[in-house]
Amino acid sequence: MLTREQMMENRNYWNDSRTINSMITHDSFFTKESKTEIDLNWVQAKWLEHTEGDYVEGTEKIEYDKWLMSMNINTSKQIHCSSRYELCSQCKGSGTMIDPSIDCMGLSDENFGYDPTFRENYFSGAYSITCSICHGEKELHILEYETDNPLYNWCNERLSEHYEYEYEYAREAAAERAMGC
Repeated sequence: MLTREQMMENRNYWNDSRTINSMITHDSFFTKESKTEIDLNWVQAKWLEHTEGDYVEGTEKIEYDKWLMSMNINTSKQIHCSSRYELCSQCKGSGTMIDPSIDCMGLSDENFGYDPTFRENYFSGAYSITCSICHGEKELHILEYETDNPLYNWCNERLSEHYEYEYEYAREAAAERAMGC
């Protein structure tokens, strides 16, 4: 049986935005190590998910190629787009954050007063972990929808849907765990 303080600590941990953000699966439509080149394998996989059941089996590749041609996309070339990035709002561009299991209940001078080594370690970054939003990248991709590139707009819509689903699932799972389920 948990004490009241342990139950509150558990509840605070699972309601901490850093904990919830760490539960979200990261996704990107850019090729690895690029912030401008669209990954057509990602596009095709999302297109198949998005149009599931709309086509007769075996015609998916033909329909996918027609869809790309309707946007004047040449799949024999790499597709680049411009994109905006901002400093991560959670880590302020450092790429790290304090582990939520350390300070999810909030810390006061009282917490630091008992153990001077804890204070020193806390402020020196000894309890830092990789940021759960930017994953150490220090910046966030800003999704834009009204550009001249229809494929880029479509990719942003699919990525937005992905993150909405992931966030809702993470919130629900965190709420269950906060209640002890």
